[in-house]
Amino acid sequence: MNDFLHRIRWPNVARAAAVLATLALLISWPHLRGGAPELPPAAPAPAAASTAPADTADTVNPAPDAAAARREARAQARQRHTRARRNAAARRRTIRRRAAAHRRRRSRRHPAAPPLPAPVTAAPSPAYRPAPPPPAAEFKP
Repeated sequence: MNDFLHRIRWPNVARAAAVLATLALLISWPHLRGGAPELPPAAPAPAAASTAPADTADTVNPAPDAAAARREARAQARQRHTRARRNAAARRRTIRRRAAAHRRRRSRRHPAAPPLPAPVTAAPSPAYRPAPPPPAAEFKP
């Protein structure tokens, strides 16, 4: 049985399964659609009459507590902003602290190499002096 499983070419099996799944989807596609959406009745419905008299105080000053709700929302937004700034500052401090500790650990593990000696350059000998260029023809008498 194990030898049989090793002889199967699994990519071909997967490709055949994908083709069969695609064919099944294409055949069942028209049956997968739902019915037409339900529409409301064509006759208009009468509006429900309100038995309570209209409160004129609410229409003149729509919501006296709306201003208080706005103030409360602004205060909460301020608190969120302040909290976010504090958290960001704490994150920056932590990052700086970790970076400094990493630099200290790294400097202990790999101490700085001693400075390299100055490169030795050969100074030209005073006895050597290049010959002056020959005088140009225009300056000859």
